[in-house]
Amino acid sequence: MLDRVLFVCVGNICRSPTAEALWNARRVSKGLAATGWSAGIGAEPGREIYTDAAELLVQSGIDASTHRSQPLRTSMLRDSSLVLVMEHWHKAELEKRAPFARGRIYCLGHWSDSEIPDPYGRSVETFRRVYQLIDQGVDEWLARW
Repeated sequence: MLDRVLFVCVGNICRSPTAEALWNARRVSKGLAATGWSAGIGAEPGREIYTDAAELLVQSGIDASTHRSQPLRTSMLRDSSLVLVMEHWHKAELEKRAPFARGRIYCLGHWSDSEIPDPYGRSVETFRRVYQLIDQGVDEWLARW
C-alpha cells in the first residue's frame, strides 16, 4: 500500500505542484490514503506556484495558493513509496543521487510513454497542454491502484 507519492520536477513551481494538487484532490474519491507531495531538483525554497499553473487548477476547483517550493532532499526519496518525475532525465538524476530508490521512480507519463515538458516562461496554451498531460498521468496512476 502506498503511503506517500512524491512528484518531482525542476523548480517545484509548475509541474510537480500541479500533479501534487491533482493527486490530492482525487485520491480520496479513489479510496487511497497515499498523500501527494512535491519537490524540485533545482528548486529555490519558498516560491509560490506559477500563476498560470495556479489558474488552471482553480478552473478545476483546486486551490494551490498555499504551495511553496522546496528543494528535493534525499530523505524525501526515503519517505516516499512512489516517486513520479516529469522527464526521463529526472529519473536518471534521482537514481544517480539515490540508488536505494530505484524501482520506485517512474515518469508521470509512464503508462502513455510520454514526458511532461517544462512550461515555465511559455504561453498559456503551452501550460494548458502540459496541464492536460499531467492530468492524464495522474489519472493513469490513480487507475492502477
